[in-house]
Amino acid sequence: MISALSIKMFVMQYLSVFLLSRVVPILAQKVNVTKVAGSTPVGTPISFTCTFDSQWTAATHPIDYPSNAHWSPMFMASRNKDYSMWDSGAKATAGVQSVAETGSLSTLRSEVAQAGDSIGSSTSVSGALFLSNDSTTDFTESLEMDEDHSLITSISMIAPSPDWFTGFYDFSPVEDGMWLSSFSIETYAWDAGTDSGITYSSSNQATSPKDNIFQLTPESLPSSKVFLSPDELTVEPVARWSCIMKKEVNNAEEFYSRTKICIMSIFVSLFMLS
Repeated sequence: MISALSIKMFVMQYLSVFLLSRVVPILAQKVNVTKVAGSTPVGTPISFTCTFDSQWTAATHPIDYPSNAHWSPMFMASRNKDYSMWDSGAKATAGVQSVAETGSLSTLRSEVAQAGDSIGSSTSVSGALFLSNDSTTDFTESLEMDEDHSLITSISMIAPSPDWFTGFYDFSPVEDGMWLSSFSIETYAWDAGTDSGITYSSSNQATSPKDNIFQLTPESLPSSKVFLSPDELTVEPVARWSCIMKKEVNNAEEFYSRTKICIMSIFVSLFMLS
């Protein structure tokens, strides 16, 4: 016979699971991910070539859209679980605050360098600022990854703004033990929790103490309602990050190719001297 205590314990366990299922999504990031499966085992080091496409325009985000809308240099890093550049519900580091408020990468680069072996590699784009239009921006270097550094984080300032940025964190381009052949991630606007301005052109209003980093949703938007869609019902993505895995090169093939080029160079040099 089922006792009243057993029923009470069951109800409490059910409610705890129900409540947790409602809390977790609040802290989780919202992204739209498109994946293409690959056939390269995760134990094989690989690299991705990546691009950035702006989706933040006057047509998609019309409220208070600035005439000088632009992005700061985009930054990506591969890492392990021992390092976190930024995270929903966490306090912004000095480096992330600097990116979100000024677009500068210098402090963030120092933080990444100090993370040492926790970082696989990092890459950014060349230039100072990038207009918010439909053009594609290429990253200057490939993003190197291996089994020990299988997570990716990215960031770029939404400018001008008090402390708003976009990017993603903790994304692993691995599925069923294989590296993805390619992927694209649509990302939304985030608030770094370091400035209390409510419009793109707000004067500096340092938040003290700092708030946690949070995603800008219809429920968390400032009173200015920036980032709302034209129908003012949803918040649309502001950017798309896309990466394609570079063709693998067998080590033996690479050695043979380099040796062949070296021998040919020596032959040409000898021929020129004769």
